[in-house]
Amino acid sequence: MWREVRAQAAYRLVESLWTSKTQHLSRFVALQAQYSLVVRELEREHVSVCEQYGLGILPWSPLAGGFLSGKYRKGQPPPDSSRLTKWKDRLASFDTPRNWRILEAVDAVAAELKASPSQVALAWLLRKRAVTSVIFGARTVEQLEDNLKAAELKLDDAQLKRLDEASALELGYPYDFMQRIQGRW
Repeated sequence: MWREVRAQAAYRLVESLWTSKTQHLSRFVALQAQYSLVVRELEREHVSVCEQYGLGILPWSPLAGGFLSGKYRKGQPPPDSSRLTKWKDRLASFDTPRNWRILEAVDAVAAELKASPSQVALAWLLRKRAVTSVIFGARTVEQLEDNLKAAELKLDDAQLKRLDEASALELGYPYDFMQRIQGRW
């Protein structure tokens, strides 16, 4: 029997795995958590925990509530039928220089590959080592078909690097300190 855990602090995930091991219980095999080009905080600790302990990551909201779908443009109102029209606070939280940089990079890679922004954002996640699949919320058959094409999309290393750099997360303390001392994080 397999078990999945929803997001929790990384130390608690390790404790859960340790308890499963020492008590001879079924262990978690996957972590379901929010993860996208916009939301990369899992990379601080969870991704390495998942890699070390063999857990797959199942990202939810891989298109950041539709923000990465190509529907939203800086300085323009959201489309009437869009999800973020209803969630004005969430849309306002996306209005940052970093997020518009991410969207520009996604659009540029999409144009190079003749793909949709959604496909590029999903393909980026599928290139991450611990990601085993993604959970997306298609509301139409067209969205479903478009999103499924991401599995066939091949991002080259330069495109992946551009997306990584555009969406780079400020590590914050103590992670930035460790990166300076160790030369990596």
